[in-house]
Amino acid sequence: IERAWSNYLMLVRKGRENRSPTDAMDLGSRYAIGSLYYPQLVPYFSAFPSDQIQVCLFEDLRDNPDAVMRDLCRFLKVNPNISLPTHVRYNPGGKPAFPWVHRIVTRPPVMRARASLRQSPSLYKFDQWLTRTVSPIPPVPDEVWERLAPLYESEIDRLSRLIGRDMNVWSFSGCDRRRTELNRGSP
Repeated sequence: IERAWSNYLMLVRKGRENRSPTDAMDLGSRYAIGSLYYPQLVPYFSAFPSDQIQVCLFEDLRDNPDAVMRDLCRFLKVNPNISLPTHVRYNPGGKPAFPWVHRIVTRPPVMRARASLRQSPSLYKFDQWLTRTVSPIPPVPDEVWERLAPLYESEIDRLSRLIGRDMNVWSFSGCDRRRTELNRGSP
């Protein structure tokens, strides 16, 4: 559900979604269907041996980025001892610092002009400052959570079997406790 919510908020931030969450996020929506990992991974597991596929979970990357990157480097058979900037958050979520500026700069003609500005490091930094987000990610509305939970519950079980990993971290048992933790920003 958090993935669907994140996708919805990104499109709102980019000015490409103006419906309310309850209107936009139903069981057949692009947000719900696009956030089902099992159907996206099945073709890869059908085409390649499972030992040639590495699935990394966001929670692992968030909680222990250095270990995830080392494991990924080992999987790819590259030097796992290289130093990577895992402390930097790229493309953070949240609401725009300047909503009125954001509405203007996310229009397609302005987006095209901004793309050319990004070739200059100083203009790129200004563009990033101008379009930055400052407020925390708002919680998933109760109605959306309750509507999507049944769809993802079966998805979690299928995904767990496919990738051979315990996915209890995503389970909806104890759903209210997990939602409370997510809304507080805890893992």
